[in-house]
Amino acid sequence: MTFATRVRDGLRACGVGPSDRVLVAVSGGLDSVTLLRTLSGLGQPLVACHVDHQLRPGSEEDGAFVATLAADLGVLVERVAVEVPPGNVQAEARRVRYAALAEAARQHACPFVATGHTADDQAETVLAALVRGAGLRGLAGVPPARPLGEGTMLVRPMLDLRRAEVEVEARAQGWTWRDDPSNASKVYSRNWLRHNVMPLLESMGGQEVASRIAASADAARAAGDLVRLWLEGASDGPDRLRLDALADLSEAARALVLAEAVAAWAPSVSRSRPLLERLARLPEAQVGTRVDAAGLRVWREADALRFDPEPGIGPGGSLVVTPLRAVPASFSADPLEEIVDADAVAGAVETRRWRDGDRIRPLGLHGSQLVSDLLRDRGVPRADRDRVPVVLVGGDVAWVVGHRLAAFAAVRPDTTRAVRWTWRADGEGR
Repeated sequence: MTFATRVRDGLRACGVGPSDRVLVAVSGGLDSVTLLRTLSGLGQPLVACHVDHQLRPGSEEDGAFVATLAADLGVLVERVAVEVPPGNVQAEARRVRYAALAEAARQHACPFVATGHTADDQAETVLAALVRGAGLRGLAGVPPARPLGEGTMLVRPMLDLRRAEVEVEARAQGWTWRDDPSNASKVYSRNWLRHNVMPLLESMGGQEVASRIAASADAARAAGDLVRLWLEGASDGPDRLRLDALADLSEAARALVLAEAVAAWAPSVSRSRPLLERLARLPEAQVGTRVDAAGLRVWREADALRFDPEPGIGPGGSLVVTPLRAVPASFSADPLEEIVDADAVAGAVETRRWRDGDRIRPLGLHGSQLVSDLLRDRGVPRADRDRVPVVLVGGDVAWVVGHRLAAFAAVRPDTTRAVRWTWRADGEGR
């Protein structure tokens, strides 16, 4: 079977038809260039998209390379430059990259976005999950296909191919690509696994180690699917897990089900071992007992465990601060985004749920107002009010997220430096 046939079969297995338009994420590296050229040779309708994270000098040259390649193939190309917020650079870069790809797919009417992930990428993902002590979801690695925004699927048609096979094909065809120097750096854990652990495993188990690890990921994904099906049958609605369904499960099986319940009903909450151990004891507790965690509250009811996500707290929500090069002339209408005066908010920043007695001096109003009154006046249902987060600067409420900015934090005519505050309730998938 030829290389192109295997890529085509991988694409079809992800649900992509011969006439479906596919947006290909092309960094300029070996894997993505080979994917673009191969799909072009198969006659698949394509759009190429290059996302420049602007994290290193010369990154714009990668975009120019991709643009030239796409022009040579007669493929439309979209180049997008993004700003990566501070924090975990790799995680934030991945988040903004997928957001940019989803938007480009929407603009170009592409129902599919394809990436060049290989079996080696899958193996590295699973090894990283093992190091973290991950459960079934982590051990399942990256799926061959998953939703990426409304009406768009992310597909990985080369996930069954080894990176070495991709390079053999590219060299045989005489194709060229760009090498990202950051891939050689061992600062990032993924690269350390690639350059240190994988060669050691291959010396012990042969060159097919990556493929075998990827096969184990498939098995973990299948097991996870079974747990999800069981959870659906044991649930009363989207957030209640029946106690009678848990009663006959072993301790290990109960832990799997509870981890899946957290993942399904509070996806941004960390499924830590201490949390799962506390949840496992909850069925034997008195009615009305609850387990509180950052981003989640679980109640013991008479016949069920009720999961109550709190999207504004801890891992369930975070404030992303993005310095801006200039004060923008117009502001976003997104209620989860505010442009603020950088000098006015230079103090210690804290995020938490609002508390009784919290007050804000809202922009556009004289005097201060209780946050509780603000939420009531804005028609926020009583059951939802406790979940609203606030951002404090120097102990003062600067933003009732999604509702009102404080006057002291707002951009003024004499503002010279601005930052963007974005409240992100959920993390991005891989």
